[in-house]
Amino acid sequence: LVTLAQVFGMMITMPIASSLYTRIGARPMLAIGFVVLAAGIFGFATLEMGTSLWWYRGLLFVVGVGMALTSVPSQAATMETITFEDTAAASSLISTMRQFASAAGVAVISTILIGRINAQTALVDLATATPDSFLHAAFTGYHHTFIISGCMAVLGAFLVVMFRKGSGKNLSTEMIRKDAKTEQPEPAL
Repeated sequence: LVTLAQVFGMMITMPIASSLYTRIGARPMLAIGFVVLAAGIFGFATLEMGTSLWWYRGLLFVVGVGMALTSVPSQAATMETITFEDTAAASSLISTMRQFASAAGVAVISTILIGRINAQTALVDLATATPDSFLHAAFTGYHHTFIISGCMAVLGAFLVVMFRKGSGKNLSTEMIRKDAKTEQPEPAL
């Protein structure tokens, strides 16, 4: 039940993100989303054994908001360039890529986590070690992993801002403006 906070963050933000997308476009939303996501992830690096579950829930909520702000524009920007005839194939390909990226992301972060925990555990002096020594080593490994993950989110924000394609304008915003200009009023009867 603790992790429902992340779901609530996404549920509340997704409708807002959908309406924002048509107003400000994918690039600003992705940049903001990655920064919000990074803030939540960096917050996890502060967790300790005695940390309140409400702080944990708050961080999960922030991560949910960041995920909504990144998933809505990335999905919409990807699908808006697809022709109607190619929608089914593109949707399947996007779903497959999302599943692969999720699995690869979990594998990479898990590998980093295990490596950091092992590195921290190796520093524990076995002659004077207590159970708390190993617990501290594990928490330090988690903290390092969250810091690395937060840096990846910051890198995502940086890449979104730095890489430009074409004019750098958002296609949906251009299409909406184009449609608004070309709409003809219906003749009065």
